[in-house]
Amino acid sequence: MLKTVIFRPFDPLREATPIIAYGLIAAGLLGIAGIAYARRSTRRLRFEGISHTLSDVDRHPNSFDSADDPERRQNAFLKRILNTVPQPIFVKDRQSRYVFLNDAACEMTGYRREDMLGRSSHTFFPKEQADCFVAGDGEVLGSTHRTLHEEALTDARGEIHVILSRKAACTDASGNDIVVGVITDITERKRAEDMLRLSAEVFEHSAEGILITDNHGIILNVNTAFTRITGYSAAEAIGQNARMLTSGQHKRAFFVNIFRSIRNDGSWGGEIINRRKNGELYVVEMSICAVRSDDGSIRRYIGMMSDITHRKSTEERMRYLAQHDFLTGLANRHLLQDRVSQAILHAHRSRRKLGLLLLDLDGFKDVNDRFGHEAGDQVLKDVAARLTLLVRQTDTVARIGGDEFVAVLPGLRSWSDAERIARKVVYEVSRPYTVTDGLALVGCSIGIALYPDDGEDWTTLHRVADRAMYRENTAVTNEAPCTSRRERRMLNDRRAFPVRRRPTPWHWIRTRLPVCAGTRRPEKQPRSAPASLHRPR
Repeated sequence: MLKTVIFRPFDPLREATPIIAYGLIAAGLLGIAGIAYARRSTRRLRFEGISHTLSDVDRHPNSFDSADDPERRQNAFLKRILNTVPQPIFVKDRQSRYVFLNDAACEMTGYRREDMLGRSSHTFFPKEQADCFVAGDGEVLGSTHRTLHEEALTDARGEIHVILSRKAACTDASGNDIVVGVITDITERKRAEDMLRLSAEVFEHSAEGILITDNHGIILNVNTAFTRITGYSAAEAIGQNARMLTSGQHKRAFFVNIFRSIRNDGSWGGEIINRRKNGELYVVEMSICAVRSDDGSIRRYIGMMSDITHRKSTEERMRYLAQHDFLTGLANRHLLQDRVSQAILHAHRSRRKLGLLLLDLDGFKDVNDRFGHEAGDQVLKDVAARLTLLVRQTDTVARIGGDEFVAVLPGLRSWSDAERIARKVVYEVSRPYTVTDGLALVGCSIGIALYPDDGEDWTTLHRVADRAMYRENTAVTNEAPCTSRRERRMLNDRRAFPVRRRPTPWHWIRTRLPVCAGTRRPEKQPRSAPASLHRPR
């Protein structure tokens, strides 16, 4: 009979939480032992209600330790069981006054048990919270269902806890309605959930593309920016190997170094050229880090990428404009000096000569005056194109002034090599140019300097070639058959010269090839191109 008396009032507690049920099972086992003891002492046990018994135990703990009263010993033992439960447990009467709290409940709230017993929630908690607690009590009183609410609780220290409150109602032996509640403090869990939610929002809304792979490179998750950058949706990418992004622009050793850095340092960062879903190449600035397990093995790889294709294109364009002539696309003076320095070093190692041809257009001002500056710009572009076709890929052609060009010729064996190229340049540059309103003719003068004969640096070579070009004994001049200044102007005058597109026969070109450098004289000229001294106009 004792077993029934003990278990009946605690049925709502057992229903409220499995933890209490475990304690009650233990209490039942001890109750059986109590029955045997009661029979031996021939005393009947009476239970006068949970609200009365537990509150008495809390108020007078020492009075229940008598070995002569098995009922009181049993109730004291139940109290110790409930205080051992790590979750806060409380019991309230119909007026929402506390009649029992275990140690965990007192610890969480920060108030002493004797201060809380017999008082309602409004005495200890903010009104908004207390109203919520009382409303939850009224929801379960007089009903058979249990409730589960997520609530906020401010303890005596002012700290706010997020709790899950499970409540159920029952009646004691006297028929009084009581509320039994079990609290779970989920503050840390909510913080973790908030952090996970924040991480998910950052992951999804990050401007950088993010992909997560396992230790074999299989993609586990990607974000929206990844889809925008690569063109692959999450459904297309997840389950595929990250190698699907490679472009073939990098050698195998490049990726070996990446994973070696990740293994040794835990991360890698740099630029990678990948290929989009549509086949387009793009450049990303990427960082890859490894996520390791407790034993140190790599579990995950996390990659973050930023598309820098436009930035790289802009940088390349700016670098190109800083090193090339805007009109003709040839190297400018800055890039030319660097190329000459590199070519001098190479010529020194290979023990070859380096030729520098300085070319100045004759009659270019007349073209601007007669046809306009747009026609003059077109002539400059055509001159640049013809010079580029004449030289080798290893040579450099630059524009360093309005109508002044330079050709750098590495790997020459002798003076005759530079002279041969100069003849070709004179002939090609002197052919007519088709402009909007007619044909334009220009001549050219060339000065030649050789490394190491005439100098061993850019400044010296340029000075020698410049002197050679303008010195009467060291200039190369080419003219059209109209030898007088008046005839040349008429030829370039769109009002006097008919607009016709016809090649210039070879016999129209009269080339005078005198000495072309400041320190050496050329070999004897062939009859087809008789040499004469002439200062360029």
